[in-house]
Amino acid sequence: MNGTLRQAQHEQKWSLSCSTYFMHIPYIHTLSLTINRLIDYYVNIHQSFDFISSPYFIALKQRSMPKIQDNAAKNTSARSRLVLAALHIFAEKGFEGASTREICEMAEANISAIRYYFGDKAGLYRAAFTEPMCDAPCRRNTTAYTTLALPDALKLFFRDFLDPLKRGEEFRLVMKLHFREMIEPTGAWQQEIDAEIKPQHEAIVALLTQHLVLTRVDIDAHRLAFAIIGMAVHYYVGHEVVSAICPQLLNSPKAIDTLAERLAGYAAAMIEADANRRLSESNHEKN
Repeated sequence: MNGTLRQAQHEQKWSLSCSTYFMHIPYIHTLSLTINRLIDYYVNIHQSFDFISSPYFIALKQRSMPKIQDNAAKNTSARSRLVLAALHIFAEKGFEGASTREICEMAEANISAIRYYFGDKAGLYRAAFTEPMCDAPCRRNTTAYTTLALPDALKLFFRDFLDPLKRGEEFRLVMKLHFREMIEPTGAWQQEIDAEIKPQHEAIVALLTQHLVLTRVDIDAHRLAFAIIGMAVHYYVGHEVVSAICPQLLNSPKAIDTLAERLAGYAAAMIEADANRRLSESNHEKN
């Protein structure tokens, strides 16, 4: 009898222990997730700190709940992922309609990372507006134009200017965001004009002034510069139309390089025509 009672008491204790264990599984799971998020946060914010690589920290990370993706790879690209996610969402919803929480969810980043990397939502918007194309060659080579022969300078300009067309979906999102900025201005366009567009225009004007041997920059030099740049700009603003009418113009990197070479030839002809016009007008004035 006593044996049966002791067995029953043992089974009851075992049952209670199991119940208590399984009852606490959700809390254990939540605690593990919390530890993981805290560790990710400190890795994101304090990547340069020595304690990140300490054996204790690594062991703590390994004991926490495993991640689907490699955390080291994710942490090193947290800023890039935020910029790309912001580009997607700002392009679709605009500055006012976009949610920083939605951006962070898409980027798989902590909401505090926006403040750390960009300061605020406006800073993230400026990064999304400018950074995806900030490594475009046309932003680096403008000073080289006047050091080259005219045909080579024009080829360099158009090849560099059209290079972003090779980026596919990223390019489409950048253009969509730029169009939205025109309709719902935040001030980013003016910054882009001052920092990128105006210097590029001035570089072309300097090239024309040198080739046409002008004593000063006149209004016709600006007209010609806008006409030359406008040929390339058309393939940005009219990308969808061009792709619908003649898709083979832009459907491969080689096709885009060929287009750049042709536009350089057209531009050279325009410059030659303007030089002849100027000479004709000068002779007419003398007579």
